[in-house]
Amino acid sequence: MTDLVLTNACIRTMDAARPGAEALLIREGRIAALGPAAAIAASAAEDARVIDAGGRLVLPGFQDARLRLLSGGADLVTAATLTGSESLPDLRARLAVHAARNPDLPVILGAGWHLGTFTDTNLTAISIDAATGGRPAVIRDAGGQRACLNSAAMTMAGITREIADPPGGRIVRTPSGQPTGMLHGGAIAWAMARLPPLTDAQYQRGLLAAQALAHAHGLTGVTDPRMTGREARIYAQAMEAGELTLRVAGVAPVAADIPPEEALPPLLALRAALPEPDLHLFAAGLVLPDDPDPVQLARLVTALDAARFQLRIEAATEAARALVQQALRAARGTNGAWPALHQITPPPAASVPGLMARLPPAAPRPEDGLPFCLSSDWPAHPLNPFAVIAATDPALTVEDCVLAYTAQAAAAAWRGDLAGRLLPGLAADLVLLDRDIFALSRVEIAATQVLLTLSKGEEVFRAPGFTG
Repeated sequence: MTDLVLTNACIRTMDAARPGAEALLIREGRIAALGPAAAIAASAAEDARVIDAGGRLVLPGFQDARLRLLSGGADLVTAATLTGSESLPDLRARLAVHAARNPDLPVILGAGWHLGTFTDTNLTAISIDAATGGRPAVIRDAGGQRACLNSAAMTMAGITREIADPPGGRIVRTPSGQPTGMLHGGAIAWAMARLPPLTDAQYQRGLLAAQALAHAHGLTGVTDPRMTGREARIYAQAMEAGELTLRVAGVAPVAADIPPEEALPPLLALRAALPEPDLHLFAAGLVLPDDPDPVQLARLVTALDAARFQLRIEAATEAARALVQQALRAARGTNGAWPALHQITPPPAASVPGLMARLPPAAPRPEDGLPFCLSSDWPAHPLNPFAVIAATDPALTVEDCVLAYTAQAAAAAWRGDLAGRLLPGLAADLVLLDRDIFALSRVEIAATQVLLTLSKGEEVFRAPGFTG
């Protein structure tokens, strides 16, 4: 592989011991040296390729701490875009156009409608039937927590007056008990399992589309919060084909009420099936009810911690978060301390040593004193990291936010010794920006454009017109 020199740059390494440089040398996908331009040029091979950054800002590649890459990508290539739709006539028109363009899809899909505009009252099977020509259809909201099925899809999924709500979900019904077509929570996956699935080829196309979008926004690593066997299979196929240029860390969902002896075997098998370091399963994700069983929670947390899984626990109430803190302390007492970087979201009320909180875009609290990560939660929200940074609490500095999107997010995904900083020996994952975001207002940061993204020293995105 030919040496690559990035020169005439304002490099921010995001490492306090060696914060900046003018140039860097990339060799075999790694950073070989940083320093003054003349010294780096002298260290490079005679046939080295040179990129002139034009004095612009260079940062480590961004790491999104929560991004549903595969499912979001599948939406890009198979679903009608309903984001921004503000009326039922518009939504129906978008669905009808998508259905006409995709006559071979066994189920018409749509994604991105927003709560507030569409509700359990005005979005029903009957309200979208006319747009789908009798074919089954499922349209999901932007957050993935609600979905509306048309009448044909309800029939295919077996959703009738007599059927009970599935575990962790709700079938919305009229006062007389008739399902309306709207589903909440776990009822969505339950219903989708009864409908024709997308093919692996469709998921592969979606993965590549989502990956290209991520690179165009400066991302070189992501954490997928829902790593199931399907995600693992598709990611592994892309990696084997040499097409996976993002580093993917996975969190396997675990039901909060499952006995530890049932939870562990599939997790261990899935972890063993994924190679290191560019594609790995490292964490278990739990979503707690408002009043979790403290005995069950402690047993499950202790077992997962003993098996050396990071824990990412969503706890909505202060009482639930207090029980998580208690369970984590019990696990540490039983298993010993290790650098798990367990995480609780929303932010915990009290600190546990070694705990890292992954916080939603606008919610970091500097007073917590915990290291944190930033994430887009795409496709529920725009993928753009600069829009996320612009939306954070002004008490957080831009430096805080960039650290949260680079070094701290990489550490949270157990790849801090590989990515997240620009230092000799680490991966040449970096992004070149069109402006110095450290010198701008939040509004100006939101408009930042990526000019170049490198992953493992290879170009994965170059903005049209950039000739450096």
